Amino acid sequence: MLDFNVIKSLVDDDNDVVVALLTTYLEDFSDAENQIATYYNTQNWSELYMLSHSLKGTLRVIGEESASQILERIEHDTQAGKTPSKQDLDDAEIELSAIQFQVQHYLSNDISD
Repeated sequence: MLDFNVIKSLVDDDNDVVVALLTTYLEDFSDAENQIATYYNTQNWSELYMLSHSLKGTLRVIGEESASQILERIEHDTQAGKTPSKQDLDDAEIELSAIQFQVQHYLSNDISD
């Protein structure tokens, strides 16, 4: 889950920067849950590695730890050519769905303010 206080502190409480970061996140990763499932189901470990690596890095930059840790496990497994655990995939999808909701909610409230 995202902590918007952490994100704001990282950018000196500049809401325009927060909005830009979150908008970019949505542009880049709005379909990440489906992509993860597709790459897992097709055993496309190289694409799953790249997605989990990029997503993990992006989330860590904005202070998110829970999903980042799950994505790191997926990243390590796929980098080694191993099948990631189904539990990690399920947990990642749940976390990413919650983050997606948080981001959309934050942005919709920002627009209506």
